[in-house]
Amino acid sequence: MLVKEGADGRLRIVVGGQVVREYVLAEQAGQVITTPDHAAAVRLLARRRPAPVDVAPSLPPLRWPEVEVRPLAVYDRAVGLDAPAAGGVEWTP
Repeated sequence: MLVKEGADGRLRIVVGGQVVREYVLAEQAGQVITTPDHAAAVRLLARRRPAPVDVAPSLPPLRWPEVEVRPLAVYDRAVGLDAPAAGGVEWTP
């Protein structure tokens, strides 16, 4: 595949020596060029797109529960491991 910009202001896509696509180049910064077949496809796809559904207003705001953060040694003691693990920290509530 080869992409060539011609002196005539056109961009050509060449595959196997054959021009397979040809586009007009923009002449100014910010200029948008739309081919008729692309514009038709956009209109067709826009008709098929389902309408947006706004469900957010009916949902209550999420609230995270309040929790206590503790060292893992507390859980060790809870299951009968009284000594903190090597390198662990002793904690007393």
